[in-house]
Amino acid sequence: MDWTPLIIALITAAGSIAGVIITNNKSNREMQASLDKTQSVFEAHVTEQIGSLRSDVERLESKQDKHNRLIERTYELEQEVKLNTAEINRHKERLKALEGNK
Repeated sequence: MDWTPLIIALITAAGSIAGVIITNNKSNREMQASLDKTQSVFEAHVTEQIGSLRSDVERLESKQDKHNRLIERTYELEQEVKLNTAEINRHKERLKALEGNK
């Protein structure tokens, strides 16, 4: 029996399998490099967006603090107006009483 055709077929099959494995490994490396690049770009974009959001939040917090201080000052002024109005009314009554004694 001549083993030559079988050996040639086995060598051809081994070569084909080796070629497929090498091509597959190369394709996997290229795909991984592409994924790594995409992930890097995505991470940079996300980091930039987070920085922008932090800046926006800080600006909003500053505006909210200013608003809260305005509300506090307005409340204090309202209390002062109530006290002043009561004092003016007392003075008016006192003045009427003094004018009535004449």
